[in-house]
Amino acid sequence: ETIGRSDEQIKQQYASDPARLSPDELLYAATLESGTANKEAIYKKTAEIYDKDYRAFNNLATLAFNEGNEVLAKEYIQKAFSKNPKAPEANANLALIALKH
Repeated sequence: ETIGRSDEQIKQQYASDPARLSPDELLYAATLESGTANKEAIYKKTAEIYDKDYRAFNNLATLAFNEGNEVLAKEYIQKAFSKNPKAPEANANLALIALKH
């Protein structure tokens, strides 16, 4: 277990200055949101701030896939692979798209 900021503290920090949150805190902040648009905004901000971390791109791919936009999902997966060519989650998402067909 990681001891750190509370959910409310993370939300407040995101609202005031998201760059002061760690990548893990930002990714977690997205899980606190119920709307897809809010999650997407947080993942995009995470990708902007931590541009070498593949996880935000992978999560954006998941959102796009769930909305039925496979083309966009594949674009985000490719961005994830450009950050980490062996990203297991991105490979899993690519496999899910292949299984769909």
